[in-house]
Amino acid sequence: MSPDTTTNEKASAESKSWNDVVLAVLRQQDGSVHLSVLYSAVRRAAPELVKGNPDWTNDKIRQVVQRLGARGLAVHPKIGYWGAAQG
Repeated sequence: MSPDTTTNEKASAESKSWNDVVLAVLRQQDGSVHLSVLYSAVRRAAPELVKGNPDWTNDKIRQVVQRLGARGLAVHPKIGYWGAAQG
């Protein structure tokens, strides 16, 4: 791997947004999942985002998933559960 590739990969990882990460995690799930599952999956998928605000991570994930829902990108079939919108 060239030094440029490594630099580009690091920049890409650092530039991931909360929206991108949460939506990607939702799309990887099989149907809707409980928020606790979503919290754990996002922490594993983007530790670089979580390390900046470890105490607020769950609040941020809830905020993002609600905004994704308002945009029609996520569905909320029942209390505490979220999934990626189909289509």
